[in-house]
Amino acid sequence: MTFTEILERSKLPERQQSNEHAALSRISAQLFKEKRWPIEDSQGDSDSTTGKAEVLYWMDSRVAAWWRDITQ
Repeated sequence: MTFTEILERSKLPERQQSNEHAALSRISAQLFKEKRWPIEDSQGDSDSTTGKAEVLYWMDSRVAAWWRDITQ
């Protein structure tokens, strides 16, 4: 999933979504003494039309199932 797709799903402004990611990093650093998100991320290629590089996010299916269970 790309950052743009996350924005579409969350319906948050880009700035607020970025702030949420930063908050997750801060909280996980406090809890685990390092950034340990429940997701993986990497820098994707640049879009040929916009020139913007998207960050890609993914989660192990077992972790995703656990995450869905605790958020319901």
